[in-house]
Amino acid sequence: MQAIRKNVERMRCFQARSSQVQEDEWLVEAETKAKRIALAHVYFSMVTGSMLLILLVIQRSMMKSPQFGSEAWRWLVLTFFATSSSYVLVPSLRRPCTHNFWYAFLMAIGGTAIIYQAANPEDENAWPSPQTSLQITGLVRIPAVCLTKNIRLVALCNVAIVVLAAVFSPSARIGLEMVSAVAAVISAIAMRVCLKRSAERSVSLSKMSSDLQAARALLQLICDAVVELDESLRLSHHSPELAAILLRDASPARRSLQGMRFRDFVATPEEAAKAQKELLGVSSLSAASAFHTRLVDAYNSKFRTEVFHVRYQQNGRTSHLIGLRDFTDQTSLAQRNSRIDSNESALNVSSDKVSVSRPAPLLPQYNVLLLVDLRKRVVEASSLSASGLLGAGVLDLFPDFGAELLNKASEAGTADSTRRFCFENVTVRCGPGQTDSIDGTAEVLCFFPGAPKILLCCSGTASSSTLSQQDSALSEQDSGKMLPVLPSAVGLSDELV
Repeated sequence: MQAIRKNVERMRCFQARSSQVQEDEWLVEAETKAKRIALAHVYFSMVTGSMLLILLVIQRSMMKSPQFGSEAWRWLVLTFFATSSSYVLVPSLRRPCTHNFWYAFLMAIGGTAIIYQAANPEDENAWPSPQTSLQITGLVRIPAVCLTKNIRLVALCNVAIVVLAAVFSPSARIGLEMVSAVAAVISAIAMRVCLKRSAERSVSLSKMSSDLQAARALLQLICDAVVELDESLRLSHHSPELAAILLRDASPARRSLQGMRFRDFVATPEEAAKAQKELLGVSSLSAASAFHTRLVDAYNSKFRTEVFHVRYQQNGRTSHLIGLRDFTDQTSLAQRNSRIDSNESALNVSSDKVSVSRPAPLLPQYNVLLLVDLRKRVVEASSLSASGLLGAGVLDLFPDFGAELLNKASEAGTADSTRRFCFENVTVRCGPGQTDSIDGTAEVLCFFPGAPKILLCCSGTASSSTLSQQDSALSEQDSGKMLPVLPSAVGLSDELV
């Protein structure tokens, strides 16, 4: 059963490929036919114009002596003018199915002129022998091959002219006719090959253009900005969306982004080199890719960006279509299909949820709450882990920040907008010769009855503030009340006991 299923799947794939090939061949054939019709119209238009010009010259020379050209030559010009003007002026005669008949009819007119000259070499109304063959070759036998794709018809018409000319003309003229016939057949083959290649190129460009439009429309739906880069990774056109993302439209240095390098928008030179390698390293078998990098705006703010990249060929040059999506606060769309920068945290994708794994902090974090009495300027209440700070003076606990803290708290009593403020890197005295740096927020609280108080929420690392059991005992003996903000586990257990 499995073998039968595999054979059925192979047959379906083969049928799909066959239908695709047939569709491509049909498109190429239709494009070739359209190009041949356009060439035929150009050919008959040029013949009509040139014959009309010659007829005007003949008309002006009718009153002069000698007249312009022989009588037979003037009739030939008039015949070509009538034939070509009929094709140009009557649309129903320009159908593709009639082109073989038009070619045969033109070759019949040219062959008649050559045979008439060969049969009447001494006629005064005939043309000189070499000029007849060269004129018919340049006017009909070679350029008229654009009318038909049938190489056999071209060869048959030219062979017929050579055979008939050999019957009526001297042997010295056979070589010229054979050269003209061979040139006409070679021209027909070259015309057929060139038209087919041109049609294939046009169909390929049309498909690529439609695919590119679809890719652009899709990127515009999911991305914040879509830009085009040339082969040197410079912006082909100005992008208002990219300028808005990079805050270039509101910055004082506002200018067009056209011609700027994409790597100039990347956060660091290392990331720019990696992004350039990703854009230039796409193989021809996989012309699309996705990767992560960081961009920097006009105010030097860096943000994570997901880049969707499509490479394509345009006019023989390589171009790049990229979509940029800011996913700083969002989930990556590419996920496993994107190449993540080494500076970025890896994405752990599971069937249930998407989580970002971040490295664990090197040092443990802690939080301490302190309640400061503004009137007494001492710590009135604290977290259990900092109970040793109860009764400590604010100016002693915060040697650099204590006075500023009290001033801000006093001002907050009269201004509601400043009841809460933040502080960073504030030095706290944990004991004799022991200091630490903490961050946090302070908020003025009102009590009834009583004076306002300050609630401090402090956070920091335990690297410099954690003391050993011996240091804790020494500091307790020396300062009485001054204990580390975060005592060691042993010291904390001793205090609780």
